[in-house]
Amino acid sequence: IVISDPNRDLFRLALPDATGESNLARSATEIEQRDMAISGLFRVLDPVSFPETLQKEGLGFSSALWSEVGAQGVAKMGVTRQGNGLALEGRLYQVGRGESPVLSKTYHGTELRALVHAWANDIIAQFTGQRGVFGARIAFAMTGKRGEIASVGMDGADLSVVTHMNSACLLPAYSPTGGQIAF
Repeated sequence: IVISDPNRDLFRLALPDATGESNLARSATEIEQRDMAISGLFRVLDPVSFPETLQKEGLGFSSALWSEVGAQGVAKMGVTRQGNGLALEGRLYQVGRGESPVLSKTYHGTELRALVHAWANDIIAQFTGQRGVFGARIAFAMTGKRGEIASVGMDGADLSVVTHMNSACLLPAYSPTGGQIAF
């Protein structure tokens, strides 16, 4: 379902390809694009419209060039392996506010999806004052031959069946601490 207000113009956000090892960078870019699209706060610009020079500028920023493609903001990521873990460096720029990032953070961990979600949450916080919901999980009742309780990440990834009762399970709800599901 897409709900749109014809009187509301969403913030135009460019998400160029992440830098780093090709598989990691590609996955990070896909996760970030999905998060920003799901948030409903941004109009994510089509990367096909970015000239090659903008795709290759790395984590740097040229305000004049990005304004030419219609961007109001640009979120950039660089992903690297560090020992057994990963590091994600994120920089958020606003066109018209100079060449320095308005937000610059580095995240360390072992799961790429969690690192990108943390970055997406911080981008949302930069514009709204409240962190995003990425990394949260949704509990739901599965239907069909087996009615089980399952959970899924806020972005629709990481499906996990929680019960194995082979009977009707309904109305799941997380406990206040989030550590248990009542149903």
